[in-house]
Amino acid sequence: MSGIRVFFFFVLCGAAFALSGQADYQAAANRFAGKPALHGAKISLSVIDMSTHREVAAINSREALEPASSLKLVSTATALIVLGKDFRFKTELQMDGYLDAEGILQGNIYLKGYGDPSLGSGRGGCMDLDSLMDWLCDRISEAGIRRIAGDVVADDSWFAGPPVPQGWTEKDGGNYYAAGLWSLNVAENMYRLQLRQNPKVGGAVSVLGMKPRVEGLKLYSRLTSGAPGSGDNAYIYGFPYDFEREVRGTIPAGSGVFTIKGSLPDAPLFAAQQLRAHLAKAGIAVDGEAKVWRKPKPERPRELIAVLHSPPLGTLVEWTNRESLNLYAEAFLRAVGKKREQEGSVAAGVKTVREVWAERGLDLACLAMADGSGLSANDAVCAYTLAVLVRKMYADELLQKTFLNSLPVAGERGSMKHFLKDSPARGRLYAKTGSKQGVRSFTGYARSRSTGKWLAFSVIVNDYESSASAVRREMLAFLERLCL
Repeated sequence: MSGIRVFFFFVLCGAAFALSGQADYQAAANRFAGKPALHGAKISLSVIDMSTHREVAAINSREALEPASSLKLVSTATALIVLGKDFRFKTELQMDGYLDAEGILQGNIYLKGYGDPSLGSGRGGCMDLDSLMDWLCDRISEAGIRRIAGDVVADDSWFAGPPVPQGWTEKDGGNYYAAGLWSLNVAENMYRLQLRQNPKVGGAVSVLGMKPRVEGLKLYSRLTSGAPGSGDNAYIYGFPYDFEREVRGTIPAGSGVFTIKGSLPDAPLFAAQQLRAHLAKAGIAVDGEAKVWRKPKPERPRELIAVLHSPPLGTLVEWTNRESLNLYAEAFLRAVGKKREQEGSVAAGVKTVREVWAERGLDLACLAMADGSGLSANDAVCAYTLAVLVRKMYADELLQKTFLNSLPVAGERGSMKHFLKDSPARGRLYAKTGSKQGVRSFTGYARSRSTGKWLAFSVIVNDYESSASAVRREMLAFLERLCL
């Protein structure tokens, strides 16, 4: 056989192998879509060969569906591009007026937020709430302030718009995962609510207290006891600035204390109240009150006392994608809007998202983005768009490692830690998970054990009639196939 014939023989074999692989992926997708657990469900599925950029499997891949937390990949990727992986949020401790000879500040103390979602979180080396307040008190004392004649003011002027986006519900709004986002956030805008269990199924459940105490917040329990071991099915109903809230649903029957997590009604006000209380404990009297400043410009000049910085954005993105932190994703969306459009609103953030990806050659025509986290019922995106987005992030030499490292991994870390532990997908399937009522999604990368091939994928399922666990099981089985 001549050299030319040998060359074309291998070219044709390679092409045939590629087509065979593509056909296998599509056949697997077809089998997945035909499973009884998916009967009647809406599916959007896309698998892209990272080396050729070809879509090798598709089921309604251009149909926009509700993605749940897979949408966080849009927010985190855009934030890494616009702000950079080394960006840090800041928070400033300020004063106005003047300090007299007796150490009395004839003015106010300000805590000005710039959107940091990690402030006082106690997460990953960040100070917790009490440590943060003690640190602030120490800085005020070191400035020579022995008494404050004015107020302790939380400056909430950096971002714009309401604390929660459109499409968030009252049922979600009082719970930790739907905490509002302000310019000044503290302790992830969350408190813990302690409940007295009732051993009788159907019996009333009472509120014991909250940690930390939230001044002015009144909680009314409509909770009852569910079956022992039935889990947390309690919901705190409320929106930002609602200081009267109802707790409904069930918690397991028992005789102990059961704890759930709620969202702060007004995080900036809470921060100011906490600082005022800690100053009193530190022996620094405050004549005035705890207040919030929400206007764009200060009334008079201020002096900087100290500044705090968050961990690098790359670390925050890792926390967000691995643990699916809604508050952080919302902060990223507003922060990119502030950077590019000089307005820290959801609308400005979404405008920035569209512009950034258009510059990178990705048409977001199928994206409807109402928030940064995927909690809104108004969110929608097609699987093809998400698959292309993650493919492009992998191709970015500056951000590839940071983005890939942020994703949960099958059998090893994050929300995928307990899935596919004893399968070829372990350590080879990188996926952001998404789940809410009637929605399941997985978006990320699969690396083949046999060929080493990398695939970008997104699988979204909406409106299924079977159980969520049955749908998830079939989705994971399909994703495992990509890793063979």
